[in-house]
Amino acid sequence: GQQGCFGGVVGLEFEMLEREARATEECQLELARAQEAALGAVREAAARQEARAERADQLREEVESKAQRDQLQVDRAKEEFREVKELFCTSVAAGVPPKTSDPATAALIRCE
Repeated sequence: GQQGCFGGVVGLEFEMLEREARATEECQLELARAQEAALGAVREAAARQEARAERADQLREEVESKAQRDQLQVDRAKEEFREVKELFCTSVAAGVPPKTSDPATAALIRCE
């Protein structure tokens, strides 16, 4: 009678609710997986960006240190030239024929 019919309806409703709950759970799992994948992609992109930034820093440091080495060489060359010029001009002032191995260097020297 009455009891069985009512029980049947409740049972059916419960089954539908259970099905919906399962579907919701699967959706949530799928969403969680999608979020995890997105997070992974973001992390990878961040890591790649960091690696690129590190490479850029390295390159900048290399260029800077090369520029410093070049500047040191230039400074050394200027210093050497100054010394050569000093000797040369001292010789000229003393009336001693200057001994310079390089005529091009001698041509560059202007004694005050």
